[in-house]
Amino acid sequence: MLDRSGKSITVVEFKAPNVLAAAFLFSSQAKLPVSVIAKDKCQSMLIPNAVVLVLCSEDHRFLSNLLQAICDK
Repeated sequence: MLDRSGKSITVVEFKAPNVLAAAFLFSSQAKLPVSVIAKDKCQSMLIPNAVVLVLCSEDHRFLSNLLQAICDK
């Protein structure tokens, strides 16, 4: 995120394992207008929302963990 002068500012820092933008997964807006920069070497995983729907319907623990990740933000 940039401040009014154009300087980059940190809004939040994540530590592994963590869910990034879970609340936007089923948003009507297709884009999340933020930049993600890693301080260290890392890996990320993108799960399409159709796959998330299947996981939620087949594994209640997955659904519970996803809802907890969204609600704890």
